[in-house]
Amino acid sequence: LPSCKVSVHFVEIKDKDENGEDYDIVEGSELEVSRAAFSDNTNKYYINGRGSNYKEVTDLLKKAGIDLDHNRFLILQGEVELISLMPPKARNENETGMLEYLEDIIGSNKLVEQIEESGKEVDVLNEERGQKVNKLKIVEKERGNLSSAKEEAEEFMAQQRKLITKKAALYQLHLKDTGKELGEQTEKKTKLEEKLTQEKEKFAEMSKQVEGITGEYTKEKDGYEAMAAEMDKTKAEFSVFERKDIKFKEDIKHLKTKDKKLKETVVKEQEKAEKAKESIPKQEKAIVEAEATIAKMEKLIPTENQVLDKMYEATKEETEALRAKLDKAQEELVPWTKASNEAQSNCDLVKGEIELVMSKATKAKEALANAQQLLKDAEPKRKEKHKTLKEKHTLLAKTEKQAEDAKTELSALGEKEAALRDGVKKMRSQLEDSKSSQQASKSTSAVLKVLMDAKKSGKIVGIHGRLGDLGAIEDKYDVAITTACGGLNNIVVENTAVAQFCCDLLRKTGAGVATFIMLDKQQHLIERMNKNKGSFPADRLFDLVKSKDAKYLPAFYFALRDTLVAPSLDVAMKIAYQGKQRFRVVTLDGSVIDTSGTMSGGGNKVSR
Repeated sequence: LPSCKVSVHFVEIKDKDENGEDYDIVEGSELEVSRAAFSDNTNKYYINGRGSNYKEVTDLLKKAGIDLDHNRFLILQGEVELISLMPPKARNENETGMLEYLEDIIGSNKLVEQIEESGKEVDVLNEERGQKVNKLKIVEKERGNLSSAKEEAEEFMAQQRKLITKKAALYQLHLKDTGKELGEQTEKKTKLEEKLTQEKEKFAEMSKQVEGITGEYTKEKDGYEAMAAEMDKTKAEFSVFERKDIKFKEDIKHLKTKDKKLKETVVKEQEKAEKAKESIPKQEKAIVEAEATIAKMEKLIPTENQVLDKMYEATKEETEALRAKLDKAQEELVPWTKASNEAQSNCDLVKGEIELVMSKATKAKEALANAQQLLKDAEPKRKEKHKTLKEKHTLLAKTEKQAEDAKTELSALGEKEAALRDGVKKMRSQLEDSKSSQQASKSTSAVLKVLMDAKKSGKIVGIHGRLGDLGAIEDKYDVAITTACGGLNNIVVENTAVAQFCCDLLRKTGAGVATFIMLDKQQHLIERMNKNKGSFPADRLFDLVKSKDAKYLPAFYFALRDTLVAPSLDVAMKIAYQGKQRFRVVTLDGSVIDTSGTMSGGGNKVSR
């Protein structure tokens, strides 16, 4: 055969019943699709007898909703037997059952993974539903048994609300008083600061005056010291001149005496010389006469030799006497002449020394007079400077006293300011503590209110309340238990399920965060808390707690353990470190010694 052709007829129908056995054909929906195959392996496609192509045919069939991707729109005759032998469902992943075959035909096998995941989710939800149903049954059962507890909780919440209201009023009054006192202290501080500023300005001005006075005093003191040094120097020079004057006076007196004696000696010697001079002409005349006589006699010598000899012999004694007298007079005159010359020389020398000494004495007297005049002129200035210096000293002493008083007052004001600052700081700290305590109380109260409201309404059953409200202790142990027990604000519940419900509720409402103590998880502590009871070296803080119900004791022991209480830190240290076993010890004032050896202090606020 050169070719073959296959035609497939399609029509749209509209079902008349649910079974689909009766239907109507939609008019104008008839469709004929043909394919002609030729011996040369070529194909031709026809739509309602009109030539077409493969793409147009596939697009038309896909628009009509025919699945061409899985090739299940036609079932061949050979597949019928295979389909009839298929099991209802595949026994493993490698086999194909009727279910998988049909899902492959309709394309629902794409949803297998989603169906399996949804099945797992359904299993989980069924399991959670079972848990919720069980919890609901337990809660309904407990709700029926807790009507009295509900009334008690309502009463507690009412009292708690009153307490919070009173505390709020007290905090407001305390805040008002603190603000008023803070304002007064601030005003006092401002006044004191202004006064301190004024005192500082006065002190600075006085310091400047003191510096000026000190400078003037130093300047005047330097001038006075220079003048005193000059006066001392003048006095020293005057003393030297005075000693020299006395010496010169004595020398003059001695020289005058010596001059007088020399003058007297000169006069005597002059008298003797005059007398000698007066006798010289006579002697010279006698000599001339004698020489004339000698000349005459020499002429007469030859004739008168004999006579001369005779006369010589006769006058020899007289002539020799005269010659002897003349020689004697000349010999006596020589030393007197020499003494006169020496006396005259000494007199001239003494006169020169006297003139020199007088000149020096005159200069010394003039210098002394000038020094005395300078001293006299300087004396009023010295007195005036001394008076001024004395006044400056007085003013300086007064200023120093004022400065000292100002320093003392400044120091007192500084101490007062420090005390006021400490007071303000303390008040601010108290205010912050009050605010923090109020905030913490509000936060805790908000959480507790939400939980207790849920308990009242029956949403959650098994909440017992805040741990600190489930017991009591003597007042003197308040600080100790507040410091040693950090879980007083923890919420005590019956079991883990109740704690989970509470956490979910707090998360939904946004009321805050809370820590829960599950009683069913603390039952293992009962044996330990009763073991060795009374054998500790001091009282256990746990034993001093009076619980409202014995079932809350494990919760208190969970929070406190074997913490011991001591009256003082010294006793606490002895207890903590005695023997091989170490204990955690807290003092009445809030100091804590842990078993690790660390020590901490605090506990000044009571969180009962």
